[in-house]
Amino acid sequence: MELSVELIDYLNKINQDPEYMVLWAAFGVPALLAALAIPFGVLRKIGVPQAPSIYAFVAAVFLCNWLMGFLSQMAFMILGVPGIKMLLLWLIMFFVYSIFVSLNYVYIQKWVNEVTKNKIKK
Repeated sequence: MELSVELIDYLNKINQDPEYMVLWAAFGVPALLAALAIPFGVLRKIGVPQAPSIYAFVAAVFLCNWLMGFLSQMAFMILGVPGIKMLLLWLIMFFVYSIFVSLNYVYIQKWVNEVTKNKIKK
């Protein structure tokens, strides 16, 4: 098994132009979340009972990563961090946020329900 040459070209492009990481953090994560809404919506319509809760978990991970990932990538670009390091830091942040959301999903869900109830009452 070998690495694709295209992957190495993409990594070189990210290293030369770290703006791509900022663009991914700003627009790629929400676009991917919107693209994932379609298959999860189909699964929900078919009648898969776990589909809404799985999508809620994925959305929580992506939304946490979207806000903090964009801010951190902007700071890294301003500080002149190379693109490969920005990519590795973003991937580490993504895994850490995934672990955080998986361990605290019940509390996050309660908080979101409480916030939305307060907004509806007003």
